[in-house]
Amino acid sequence: MELVIDKLHCPQLEQLNLDMGMVEKVIQEIIQQLGLDSLKRIVVTGNEINDYKASIVQYAGHLSKHVNVTDNEAGQGFAVVIHALNNQNELEQIVFFREGPFCAFLISLFYSANLGEETLNGCPDTSIGMQYFMHEIGHALDYQKMYTNYDYLPPDKIFNLAQEYDAFIYHEGLTIWSEYYAERIASAFSRNDEKDISALADFIHEATYPKKLNEQVAHSFRVAYNFAHYAAKCHLENLNNEFLQKQLENAGLEAYSPILVSFYDLLADLMDCYENWDFPSDSKKLAAMFNRLIRFERKINSV
Repeated sequence: MELVIDKLHCPQLEQLNLDMGMVEKVIQEIIQQLGLDSLKRIVVTGNEINDYKASIVQYAGHLSKHVNVTDNEAGQGFAVVIHALNNQNELEQIVFFREGPFCAFLISLFYSANLGEETLNGCPDTSIGMQYFMHEIGHALDYQKMYTNYDYLPPDKIFNLAQEYDAFIYHEGLTIWSEYYAERIASAFSRNDEKDISALADFIHEATYPKKLNEQVAHSFRVAYNFAHYAAKCHLENLNNEFLQKQLENAGLEAYSPILVSFYDLLADLMDCYENWDFPSDSKKLAAMFNRLIRFERKINSV
């Protein structure tokens, strides 16, 4: 695995006094511990979105893979895993980080290594940088497991929702799974164990439910995305669905309780047997759950 610093402006680096050779060694140890052989490169890009896009083209162009970089009114992407089969038909992966999140990771390394107690120019002792970093590593590990065990990789194509609804929902179900799995890995490696359902509750309570089908599906995906991250943290501490039900009640989400409790239990069950899925059956369970959430939201918002 190669660490490529395309651009890195981190004002705290001099205070941190981190040796980038040591940083690369720590990353190598994490990759080896996880058995993530398919990860060939980690690239740190500039913070500007155009720098980020240019670095992806430069370092992943040989994989001949179209990459849809998030850059719209909803926000901009700060990290991405590029995965594809190379000319030898072997899985090859590259993780890209914009310099801001990677700098946060370096600060997390500083604290986790107990290199000092002082606050760095207002940067508190936080594990959020490690959380960001390990979440992307978790995605790469999930893609490797999916390909090695089940010969599956997420498709590149953009689906026509009106004509390919079932296929789209199927792959989005596995995307939600990857978010859950990545967050399990991230939470296991960081000290960020906050189990706060407020992000999900705020989105459901504040977002205007759209009228177009593609926007409705996107809304339900965001619900599932937030919930998968939340469930991952709870499952890591073996919190049962009674804990979840109480959290949903306190957040004013009682109507969502039946479907989210079912979703919660499904994710836990699939995690327990991830190395031995009946892939055709278990992958469809994720799709069915996501489709159930879409139908549920359409129903309660049609009143």
